[in-house]
Amino acid sequence: MTTLAIYPNCGEPAGYRRHLRNGTETCPGCKRAIADYMQKWRHDRGISKGRLIPDAVIKEHGIRVKA
Repeated sequence: MTTLAIYPNCGEPAGYRRHLRNGTETCPGCKRAIADYMQKWRHDRGISKGRLIPDAVIKEHGIRVKA
């Protein structure tokens, strides 16, 4: 089943927010647009998407980390 763009600004971050605001299913174009926007936003601010856990916490709690 294909979901069609239902808003004029679908395929943009604003379109994604409009889907959320109106409670409609997010179209693939809007999902891609918000993913690209957030990737750029994190890059510009030096933020990593992954969680960074200090070595001391890993050792203390016996967390297994894949290398």
